[in-house]
Amino acid sequence: MRVYWALTEEQLSTLAGGDAVTLEGQSAISVTEGFAQTVESSDQDELDLLAALSALDVNDNCGVIAALDAEGEIVDDALGEVAFSAVVALNDLGCFLIADIDSDELSWFGIQEIDEVLTTVRKK
Repeated sequence: MRVYWALTEEQLSTLAGGDAVTLEGQSAISVTEGFAQTVESSDQDELDLLAALSALDVNDNCGVIAALDAEGEIVDDALGEVAFSAVVALNDLGCFLIADIDSDELSWFGIQEIDEVLTTVRKK
């Protein structure tokens, strides 16, 4: 399943340093059936955007969301909350997203742009 995981600055720095992050029962958001019904949408792009933005409410984080495919256990279907455990390396991620809360939009960054993502986070 595609999960949207909001990283801490420490986790982001670890990945930028070339090391993997070990996660146990990490909370994230996924587009579950219940989530789609809650937000009343069937548009996949909109669902992905809303799931990514919702990920910022699940954990203490630095405003950066990672999209990745991971096996997860549904914690709350209506909210799309899942828990997953994995050893995550940079190459396991699909991309990074940085949210602009004021406009409800996301900026997309490839995993090869992790240094730029880290710089952006540190400027906040």
